[in-house]
Amino acid sequence: MIGTSASSTSRVYFTGYRGIVTEVFYPVVDTVNTVDLQFLVGDAAGTFVDEEKLQNYSVTRPDLKALLFQAETTNTNHNWKISKRIFTDPTRNTLIQRVTFTALGGKKVGDFNVYVLHNPAMDNSGSGDTSRTLRAGGRTMLVASQGNRASALAVSLP
Repeated sequence: MIGTSASSTSRVYFTGYRGIVTEVFYPVVDTVNTVDLQFLVGDAAGTFVDEEKLQNYSVTRPDLKALLFQAETTNTNHNWKISKRIFTDPTRNTLIQRVTFTALGGKKVGDFNVYVLHNPAMDNSGSGDTSRTLRAGGRTMLVASQGNRASALAVSLP
């Protein structure tokens, strides 16, 4: 995947591989600020699987006129599926993922623990980043920063 917005208002670019977001570029296209954004899935047996490794996946563009991607990752051995619509907001410097986690094979969603794995790399650096939680607009966000670069990770549902 490679995506951005058709508007000049949003300057976010992103890439993806195997159904996950691999890099987010902002505020400039030649400097990465995120190097991994995916999910970890755990079950009652204490088994954890990351979304990218060895899972079946598919990525499509449902509308060839838009840089919108539909990604689906499935692990039939562990009975789960993650579906995502990945795109940038044309009115803000924001990458959006609309994610649905589905339990399969008679399992219930409550049988799983789903975690976001977000690996910021502010200003293309793998070290020296700091992070903290910040509450704004009724949401708690994870904010990473280094120097004059920052990113915020927020979710709309707990």
